[in-house]
Amino acid sequence: MESFVEVARQQNFSKAAEKLHITQPTMSARIQKLEGELGVPLFHRSGKAIRLSKYGEIFLPYAQQCLETMSIGVRKIADERTITLSKLTVCSAIPFGTLIFPHLLPYMYEFDQDIQIQVLRNTEFSDDILRMVVESKIDIGFFEGREYLDQSLDLDSVELVPLYENDFVLLARPSHKIGKRKELSVCELSEHWFVLSEESEPISRHIHHYFEQHEIKPSWTMTVNSFVSMKEMVKKTDMLTIMPRLVAKKDILKGELVEIALAPTPRPLITYLAHSRNYHAPKVIKMIKQRLETTVAELDLPCRIIRA
Repeated sequence: MESFVEVARQQNFSKAAEKLHITQPTMSARIQKLEGELGVPLFHRSGKAIRLSKYGEIFLPYAQQCLETMSIGVRKIADERTITLSKLTVCSAIPFGTLIFPHLLPYMYEFDQDIQIQVLRNTEFSDDILRMVVESKIDIGFFEGREYLDQSLDLDSVELVPLYENDFVLLARPSHKIGKRKELSVCELSEHWFVLSEESEPISRHIHHYFEQHEIKPSWTMTVNSFVSMKEMVKKTDMLTIMPRLVAKKDILKGELVEIALAPTPRPLITYLAHSRNYHAPKVIKMIKQRLETTVAELDLPCRIIRA
């Protein structure tokens, strides 16, 4: 199309080919291919002289309009790509969003001071995070438990980067009758009351899977909507809970909660970074991974970095 328009303007194959930085034979081949597709001659050729045929005269304004429209589209894409690369929208699931991400955020600003970072409200639901990435509502999301995600989500357009493993621990208050135990067998859990997080989020699904795997049914359970509420219930009652060690670290160090080893040990849960495959900022992803490793070491957080 572009070759046809340029030849029509120049009325000369050589000059048109020179302007488009292609060879004259290639230019002629392109015109002949277009004529073959249309089924009519676009030019009358007489030696080196050429002029538009009646079909070329009809087709020329439409070809010019087509090229102008395409040029506008190319500029729009370039403008949008510039805006996209200068703005970063992030959302994270709890506990990552409350315990780790605040330590990463200042370094993200320092890494590129021209970038505009928008942090959406933290959520406990990893499905929500990944759905926002899939629908391009956010650029980067942090979530737990890939194996517990909504299976209907189409992940073909999403890149999942494993960040760290999070161990799960059994917690009780120090005055609990098992408070001085070093280890508890999983079969003994049926004798106790438990407070757990809402069943719809991966951390709770992970705990329920552990119970089901070992055919354990606690004598009574209640669910609450936050880790803070879970810990307060355990501190003030004889209820137990299982949660990520990362969430309970400070409470254990203060002596407000005690950690009791479970046999067998619950499997760790992996925290992921999710981003669209169309998000062209590998340096930002690399910086986040490097800063995460430094943050975990500096704060002595009980999680194991996955280096891949």
